[in-house]
Amino acid sequence: MGWLKTRDSYSGLSQAVSLGIALLKKTKQNTWQELLDAMEAGDPLVVKTFRSLDLSDTQLDVISRHQDVLCLLKINPAATAAVCPKCGHFIIVADTVPSKCVVGAGCEGKPAKVVAATAGKGEPPQSPVHESKPAAPTAETAVDDFDFDDDDPFA
Repeated sequence: MGWLKTRDSYSGLSQAVSLGIALLKKTKQNTWQELLDAMEAGDPLVVKTFRSLDLSDTQLDVISRHQDVLCLLKINPAATAAVCPKCGHFIIVADTVPSKCVVGAGCEGKPAKVVAATAGKGEPPQSPVHESKPAAPTAETAVDDFDFDDDDPFA
C-alpha cells in the first residue's frame, strides 16, 4: 500500500490542503467536488487510487475537518492555498504568493503556498495510540430546599 507524506512543518489546514492536492492529482480530478462526485459514482480510477492508498486516521480526520477549504482547490487552472505561518489565515492563489500577509490585521507573516503531499517511502508512521482514562470523579455540591423555587418554572 502507498501512503502520503506531507511536509513536517504542515499541520491542520496546511496538511489537509497538501493531502487534498495530492488526492486530486492522483485521481485525475480537477476539483474537490468532482472528486466527491466521482467517488459517489464509483469511478474506477478513483476507487483504484483510494484502495492503493493507506491514509491514516489522523489524515482522514484533518481532511474531514477542512472540507470547506478543500472545495476551493482547483488543479487546472491552479487555485491552491497559501497559509500565513504567523496568524494561520489562508488565501487562495493561482501562482504567486503575496510577500506579506494580507488577511491577518497587522500580521507581518509571509504566506507560503502549500505543496502536494508526496508518496511516502517505507512503512507509514504509526499514529500515537491514545489510551482512554476514566474521568476524575466530580465533587457533588449539597443541595437544600432554598435552591428550588416552586413558583418560578424558569428559576
